[in-house]
Amino acid sequence: PRVRRQRQMCIETAVCYVKNGQAIGIGAGQQSRIHCTRLAGQKADNWYLRQNPKVLNLPFKDGVGRADRDNAIDLYIGDEYEDILNDWERVFTEKPSVFTTEEKKEWLAGNTDVTIGSDAFFPFGDNIERAYKSGVKYVAQPGGSVRDDQVIETANKRGMAMCFTGMRLFIINTELVHKNVDNYSYSLTLETLFVKIYSINHVTCLLYTSDAADEL
Repeated sequence: PRVRRQRQMCIETAVCYVKNGQAIGIGAGQQSRIHCTRLAGQKADNWYLRQNPKVLNLPFKDGVGRADRDNAIDLYIGDEYEDILNDWERVFTEKPSVFTTEEKKEWLAGNTDVTIGSDAFFPFGDNIERAYKSGVKYVAQPGGSVRDDQVIETANKRGMAMCFTGMRLFIINTELVHKNVDNYSYSLTLETLFVKIYSINHVTCLLYTSDAADEL
């Protein structure tokens, strides 16, 4: 589509990890599905690592703000933990011990029954393999990849339940979009809308789930 104004954002390629009704890791706006799956998976892992008693009992000084606490925890549980341990006096009353790789792996193994959802199909089984590493047991995705059989095979191998929703979702935030479909033109003025993509006789159409827009 041609965009007449520069203020446009289209978020696609989005993946979300969920546990007990809570989003624990979101990855969006990447150039490939696996990058989103990895990004969201890393966030889900970090969320679970934050529940470890070693993290919950970090000896923060009184008066340390929430942002400084969050940043310190992120560093502590990540690969750059030395950055915070070398500067521990700034936020801690005493120097914490290292949260070792072995301790992290052992703790993360306890993260189970996670669900992953995707706005479009998973094109390869590597997405399922990565999701499995973060405790995913349930998968919801539109389906429709030419490699669906491979994705199903990978899910079966890992004992995961997968549902093909048949619904592909995107988020568009733009002021004015002008698009041509089969020589017919239309212009739209939009706010942030959830968009369902579907096809009629190989013509891509948009169904906006908002009272502000009619079906095209």
